[in-house]
Amino acid sequence: MKLIVGLGNWGPRYAKTRHNVGFLVVDRWAARHEQRITTPWGQARRPLGMVCDFAWLSGGQEEQVILLKPATMVNESGRAVHGALTTWPVETAECLVVSDDLNLPLGTLRLRGQGSAGGHHGLESIIRTVGSSAFPRLRLGIGVLPPRTDATAYVLTPFARTEWPTISTAIERATDVLETWVREGLTVAMNQCNRRSISTGA
Repeated sequence: MKLIVGLGNWGPRYAKTRHNVGFLVVDRWAARHEQRITTPWGQARRPLGMVCDFAWLSGGQEEQVILLKPATMVNESGRAVHGALTTWPVETAECLVVSDDLNLPLGTLRLRGQGSAGGHHGLESIIRTVGSSAFPRLRLGIGVLPPRTDATAYVLTPFARTEWPTISTAIERATDVLETWVREGLTVAMNQCNRRSISTGA
């Protein structure tokens, strides 16, 4: 069983902002498999998130995949991830988190098996709440923070129209990486993701 978590904020106000690329990636992965992440999960009155739980056939083998979009807002993502890891029999190393990264050029992908939060408050929350940084994370570059720009305001702004072709391509590539991770594991997925980024400069 594998858990894939896309980080983002709920509501139309945030739908196409830089901070929500995690949501966009997992939604795209679900759509490829004719699924939708729409089932409330957690407390009845205040769900921790929306999930989609399905069996994916790959190479003749069945892999159970859970997609999670936390409803806690990005900075409190740890509550949802910790709750998911205690609800389903998923090891921390089998929980992959998709997040934005304002330290990477627009559209750049980086996949790592563990590490620091890199200043991302959602990853900080997960590391603090779960008590471990040993979980894979796929980071998608939203454009390096411009000089003299407030980071919080920047990540909560929508992508410019001219940026969408690059972001759309990156979302498709990120979806490919998720499929490789589920099917072939972290090492193969890292080679696919990181080598291509280095060789193309994207």
